[in-house]
Amino acid sequence: MTSMDIYRSLGGIDPELIARAAPDGIPRRKKTKAWIKCTSLATACLVLAVCIVPLWDALFGGSHSDAPVSNSFESLEDVHEVLGYDTLYAGLDLEKATKSSIAISFASYDAPDSAQADLEEPLQLLIRTTYPNGDTSDTVHYYVIFNKDSVEDSYIGGYEEQGLTQEVGGVTVHYSMIFDGATHGQAKFLYGGDLYVIDVISGGEDHTLDTYIGMVLDGLGG
Repeated sequence: MTSMDIYRSLGGIDPELIARAAPDGIPRRKKTKAWIKCTSLATACLVLAVCIVPLWDALFGGSHSDAPVSNSFESLEDVHEVLGYDTLYAGLDLEKATKSSIAISFASYDAPDSAQADLEEPLQLLIRTTYPNGDTSDTVHYYVIFNKDSVEDSYIGGYEEQGLTQEVGGVTVHYSMIFDGATHGQAKFLYGGDLYVIDVISGGEDHTLDTYIGMVLDGLGG
């Protein structure tokens, strides 16, 4: 039987019989309903609005408090002029240090349509120094954390207090010492409504934590 014979034979079959003979399992292409598409689009838009709008408002809209702003200074005289008073670090001889830097962290407030944040109250003064100590050197950080009334308000150091105290110049100094290859010492004391912290990492033996405490407090009570 040729292809033409098959075609002629099929041509005589009733189309309704062919339709009834079609198996029920043949998959038919389904049409996506329009309302499902609209619902998906609306959900995506809602998620975008919930995530993006608050972020956009936080970045560009309205007034808000920003992260602290750190300003560098060339000298302690400049620091004290900005603060309006001298700290106990006024007598530090930074010329003996091989390296030093001075910075104050301020709370800031970003005013609307302002290209620069307005500085508010100072939060912390940090003087980073490196002093020679025999064949090695000491890393000494002098802090003032402003407007504190407890030595427990210090977040510097990251180790437990040891309950050690000494009186220097009429000031009660709380200190801790750790020996782990180098000597890590930290002294804390309150003065004039501020919290002072002296943090020392030393690999030498010529100077100790007391040396750097003395640079600040010796002669205070005299």
